[in-house]
Amino acid sequence: MTEYTFGSDVEFPLYHGDKLVPAFDVTDAAKGAVADAEGDILKGFGYHWDNVAFEVNSPVAHSMAEFISTHLLLHDNLGDLTSFNPSFTGLRLGTESSVVLPENILVRPEAGIFGCDPDESAWLKKDELDSIGKGDKRFFGGHIHIGIDPLPSKKELMRLVRLLDKYVGVGLVLVSNDDPDRRKYYGSAGRFRIKPYGIEYRSPSNFWMSSPSTIIWVANAIQEALAMQDKFKMVYPNAVSAKKVIHAINKADRLLASTVAPKSKRPTVLDGAQIDRYRAGGSGNSQEWGYFSGPPKMKKVEVSSVAAYFNAEYPPPVPLESEEVYDDIEEGHAEPF
Repeated sequence: MTEYTFGSDVEFPLYHGDKLVPAFDVTDAAKGAVADAEGDILKGFGYHWDNVAFEVNSPVAHSMAEFISTHLLLHDNLGDLTSFNPSFTGLRLGTESSVVLPENILVRPEAGIFGCDPDESAWLKKDELDSIGKGDKRFFGGHIHIGIDPLPSKKELMRLVRLLDKYVGVGLVLVSNDDPDRRKYYGSAGRFRIKPYGIEYRSPSNFWMSSPSTIIWVANAIQEALAMQDKFKMVYPNAVSAKKVIHAINKADRLLASTVAPKSKRPTVLDGAQIDRYRAGGSGNSQEWGYFSGPPKMKKVEVSSVAAYFNAEYPPPVPLESEEVYDDIEEGHAEPF
């Protein structure tokens, strides 16, 4: 039987009041030297600076209910970082997917350090490496880690990344207010790294950490992708569907995304009582919800209403028949590996 574990590393802009603060000014912890959160509130979380970002590493969750409860706890503490370190008074984390650096931060040597290891595309044979910055902009990711035991082959892991694109990535296009520039440089469709324990899915921004509803929805969508991986052992029925998924994510095309997002897993809005049940580490019925059963009864909301709820506006659609026709999709994407 396949066993899964879950975690995340999420990059946030750091603020003192409304003033942007580079994370390297508040902690010496850098990549490879992660600091542990002090105290009991965020026990198991780690943090470090990455360029200007304050990156948070979650503890390993051995169930999706645990993943949800730990990330709701993190969300509850975004506005007060003393739970990480008592010296971090007055600091808070934002959930913008990009910031423009003022000149006084841009000239700092640390703002020119881009420490990301190379990642890959699960879709394209040739692609450019991701970069967390371009010019005076810096981008922020919300990367999802999935441990799988026994560890599958690379092709099976790539299939899972493609399913995560369809169930997680496309759904986030419907509601997120991401900077469209982000996906050009950091977080395009199918970005992943193979890890000793499984994969790091790198396409999402930090947006899913912006509300309890999006945290719970992302968890649900991850479960659905895993279920499809286990049940059907295939990706998509034809090349057109694959191209639509890639295009919807890379171009943040909500109109196209609304046609390819699985209807059963469109983003939804939960009420306070439902969120509190998850916050307590359960689903409200003493049973962790399964792959297809979904969370407790949700209030169904139309896609347009969800977008309004998250203060997102529909950008003008970009025709699929653009200059990017994605002829370079890896062979076999439309067939089982």
